[in-house]
Amino acid sequence: MARRKEYPLGETEREELGSILLSLSQEGLRVLAVAERRVSHDLIKTEDVRDLAFVGFFGMKDALRPEVAAAMEKAISAGMRVVMITGDHEVTAKSDREGSRDLSRRRYCSYRT
Repeated sequence: MARRKEYPLGETEREELGSILLSLSQEGLRVLAVAERRVSHDLIKTEDVRDLAFVGFFGMKDALRPEVAAAMEKAISAGMRVVMITGDHEVTAKSDREGSRDLSRRRYCSYRT
Protein backbone atom coordinates (compact mmCIF):
# COMPACT_ATOMS: atom_id res chain seq x y z
CA MET A 1 0.00 0.00 0.00
CA ALA A 2 1.30 3.45 -0.90
CA ARG A 3 2.10 5.68 2.04
CA ARG A 4 0.09 8.91 2.21
CA LYS A 5 1.88 12.17 2.78
CA GLU A 6 1.36 13.33 6.36
CA TYR A 7 1.59 16.89 7.64
CA PRO A 8 0.41 18.68 10.78
CA LEU A 9 -3.02 20.28 10.66
CA GLY A 10 -2.91 24.05 10.90
CA GLU A 11 -5.65 26.26 12.25
CA THR A 12 -7.15 26.74 8.76
CA GLU A 13 -7.39 22.98 8.17
CA ARG A 14 -8.89 22.42 11.63
CA GLU A 15 -11.54 25.06 10.97
CA GLU A 16 -12.32 23.53 7.57
CA LEU A 17 -12.67 20.07 9.13
CA GLY A 18 -14.91 21.57 11.82
CA SER A 19 -17.13 23.04 9.09
CA ILE A 20 -17.32 19.67 7.33
CA LEU A 21 -18.22 17.97 10.63
CA LEU A 22 -20.95 20.53 11.28
CA SER A 23 -22.33 20.14 7.76
CA LEU A 24 -22.51 16.34 8.09
CA SER A 25 -24.16 16.66 11.51
CA GLN A 26 -26.75 19.08 10.12
CA GLU A 27 -27.67 16.35 7.60
CA GLY A 28 -28.53 14.15 10.58
CA LEU A 29 -25.48 11.92 10.24
CA ARG A 30 -23.66 10.33 13.15
CA VAL A 31 -20.06 11.23 12.37
CA LEU A 32 -16.87 9.40 13.30
CA ALA A 33 -13.42 10.80 12.63
CA VAL A 34 -10.98 8.18 11.37
CA ALA A 35 -7.27 8.41 12.11
CA GLU A 36 -4.31 6.05 11.95
CA ARG A 37 -0.84 5.47 13.24
CA ARG A 38 1.38 2.59 12.29
CA VAL A 39 2.90 0.64 15.17
CA SER A 40 5.39 -2.21 15.07
CA HIS A 41 3.73 -4.41 17.68
CA ASP A 42 0.48 -6.39 17.76
CA LEU A 43 -0.96 -5.15 21.04
CA ILE A 44 -1.99 -1.48 20.97
CA LYS A 45 -1.13 0.40 24.15
CA THR A 46 -2.59 3.64 25.46
CA GLU A 47 0.60 5.51 24.58
CA ASP A 48 0.19 4.39 20.93
CA VAL A 49 -2.95 6.52 20.62
CA ARG A 50 -1.17 9.82 19.98
CA ASP A 51 0.28 11.60 16.97
CA LEU A 52 -2.46 10.09 14.80
CA ALA A 53 -2.85 10.95 11.12
CA PHE A 54 -6.36 12.13 10.24
CA VAL A 55 -7.82 10.01 7.42
CA GLY A 56 -11.35 11.34 7.09
CA PHE A 57 -14.91 11.37 8.38
CA PHE A 58 -17.38 8.50 8.27
CA GLY A 59 -21.05 9.50 8.39
CA MET A 60 -23.91 7.13 9.18
CA LYS A 61 -27.61 7.80 8.78
CA ASP A 62 -29.83 6.33 11.48
CA ALA A 63 -33.23 7.80 10.73
CA LEU A 64 -36.11 7.72 13.18
CA ARG A 65 -38.27 4.65 12.77
CA PRO A 66 -41.58 5.19 10.95
CA GLU A 67 -43.62 4.12 13.98
CA VAL A 68 -42.16 6.86 16.20
CA ALA A 69 -44.72 9.52 15.21
CA ALA A 70 -47.70 7.28 16.05
CA ALA A 71 -46.14 6.22 19.36
CA MET A 72 -45.56 9.85 20.27
CA GLU A 73 -49.17 10.74 19.42
CA LYS A 74 -50.36 8.00 21.79
CA ALA A 75 -48.07 9.26 24.53
CA ILE A 76 -49.24 12.86 24.07
CA SER A 77 -52.88 11.74 24.06
CA ALA A 78 -52.22 10.01 27.38
CA GLY A 79 -50.95 13.30 28.82
CA MET A 80 -47.25 12.49 28.69
CA ARG A 81 -44.57 15.05 27.88
CA VAL A 82 -42.27 13.71 25.15
CA VAL A 83 -38.53 14.31 25.42
CA MET A 84 -35.97 12.97 22.96
CA ILE A 85 -32.88 11.77 24.83
CA THR A 86 -29.81 11.06 22.75
CA GLY A 87 -26.07 10.77 22.98
CA ASP A 88 -25.75 12.44 19.60
CA HIS A 89 -24.24 15.84 19.04
CA GLU A 90 -26.86 18.56 19.56
CA VAL A 91 -26.83 19.48 15.84
CA THR A 92 -27.47 15.85 14.80
CA ALA A 93 -30.26 15.45 17.34
CA LYS A 94 -31.91 18.66 16.18
CA SER A 95 -31.66 17.51 12.55
CA ASP A 96 -33.32 14.19 13.44
CA ARG A 97 -36.17 15.99 15.16
CA GLU A 98 -36.62 18.49 12.36
CA GLY A 99 -36.18 15.80 9.69
CA SER A 100 -39.46 14.21 10.69
CA ARG A 101 -42.40 16.35 9.61
CA ASP A 102 -44.55 14.77 12.29
CA LEU A 103 -42.12 15.83 15.01
CA SER A 104 -41.03 19.23 13.73
CA ARG A 105 -44.60 20.59 13.67
CA ARG A 106 -44.93 19.95 17.37
CA ARG A 107 -43.66 22.11 20.18
CA TYR A 108 -43.72 19.21 22.63
CA CYS A 109 -40.56 17.47 21.42
CA SER A 110 -37.47 18.76 23.16
CA TYR A 111 -34.14 16.99 23.19
CA ARG A 112 -31.36 16.24 25.63
CA THR A 113 -27.85 15.20 24.70
